[in-house]
Amino acid sequence: MNKILSVEGVYDAFVGPNDLSDELNCLDDKDSKLIKDAIEKVVFVANKLSKEAGIIMTNRNYLNQASLVGMSYYSVGSELSIIINGFKAVVKTIDEL
Repeated sequence: MNKILSVEGVYDAFVGPNDLSDELNCLDDKDSKLIKDAIEKVVFVANKLSKEAGIIMTNRNYLNQASLVGMSYYSVGSELSIIINGFKAVVKTIDEL
């Protein structure tokens, strides 16, 4: 991570938790210490190099950890989760008719 964030023109580190979870072999764990430690490491390295750190996430445990360690920005959910939630709302409306 040091090498990547040290590259000229790289301004931030953006954590994708699904890729991270897969890499750490804890994809189904919703409260993994490995993920929390990795989030903390990303923030530490980014801060050390005067860069920003962000995360895309829906898991509240990991969002809380990111906030606690000083992550700079958040994307809560993805375009896919927005589409899925939109379809669920439509189905619910139809079911209630």
